[in-house]
Amino acid sequence: MNVLYIVSRYPHPYQTFVQREIDAVRRCGVHVAVTAIVGGPWRPAAAVRWFFRRPRTWLALVGRILADTAWRPRVCAKSLAAFARGCAVADAIRPHPPDAVHAHWATYPATAALAVAGFTSVPFSFAVHAYDVFQTRTLIPFKVRSARFVVVNCRYTRDELCRLYPPLERDKLILLYNSLDARAFALQPAQPAAPPVVLGIGQLVATKGFHVLIEAFARLRAAGRTAVLRLVGTGPEQARLAALAARLNVAADVRFDGFLEPGQVQTLLRTAAVLAMPCVHPRRGSHDALPNVILEAQAAGVPVVASALFGIPEVVADGRTGLLVAPHQPAELAAALRTVLDNPALAAGLAKAARQQAEVLFDGSRNGATLVGLFKERRS
Repeated sequence: MNVLYIVSRYPHPYQTFVQREIDAVRRCGVHVAVTAIVGGPWRPAAAVRWFFRRPRTWLALVGRILADTAWRPRVCAKSLAAFARGCAVADAIRPHPPDAVHAHWATYPATAALAVAGFTSVPFSFAVHAYDVFQTRTLIPFKVRSARFVVVNCRYTRDELCRLYPPLERDKLILLYNSLDARAFALQPAQPAAPPVVLGIGQLVATKGFHVLIEAFARLRAAGRTAVLRLVGTGPEQARLAALAARLNVAADVRFDGFLEPGQVQTLLRTAAVLAMPCVHPRRGSHDALPNVILEAQAAGVPVVASALFGIPEVVADGRTGLLVAPHQPAELAAALRTVLDNPALAAGLAKAARQQAEVLFDGSRNGATLVGLFKERRS
């Protein structure tokens, strides 16, 4: 079986879960080719050729794009560019079409996949994640109707899609959590650091809630609890977060590690006493449905303290596979972190239960086989 993946960028430093999925599908004996919207050959003449080959399909797709996005000029331009990219891909695969096309993100990759399917009759599917549902939505009802199936990475995303678009075909929305190789995270034993490390991982943007984490960490330190806070990632909030740490007199104990490669993140996780993911409600724009780093920490056997928000409670069961706190509450977060730091037996129990869960819900081999089954089952 041959499957073509369409993504925005490839490889992408913050989307390692896509590569893990592709690797899992390949391990099932499927030949996978990957093409990216950004950086790929455009070949604008392909769009012209498809206009003359399939004028009705061409006009129908472009008409839908314009009707849905004309009032958003930037989104409209990017959608038309994705359509043109899809025309080029359809041209390229025409002599030897794949058995299925699968896109990651419901925005421009799915638009390109929609064009490929429309011009070649190859069945397509796509996966939705976060900003493509919560911020930039393009043709979602039509894409869902046209796709053979749609992968959602948590129940929260599925429920939000159905809330936003009540007539949506819910049976097409397949729940499949992002994949991990749980064994890879446990190949080496934990090596807890001293003083204990409170770890935060993700893009340094407001919705991650790292400002709440720094305030909570300052409360920990003021109460006499020795610890170090390490923040991994880059983003527009870094200067503000550093200034906040300085203002709260904890700058000496807060380390900004910048972007780390996946292997480096795994190594760092083995040294952590707890992962904190205090997500907050966005003022506007997008937010994570379920931060992938929570899955990685659970697979690595690191206790998780996180906000009871979005899709997080699906995998962090309070008191069983982690601790949940209310968002925007640094005092509550500080208390939960201290509970984990001061109770090794509790921390070990939370980590063990979460690890067992990860081996089932996030197992790459299992999820890859499920996805391949969907490709085969729904290609006709």
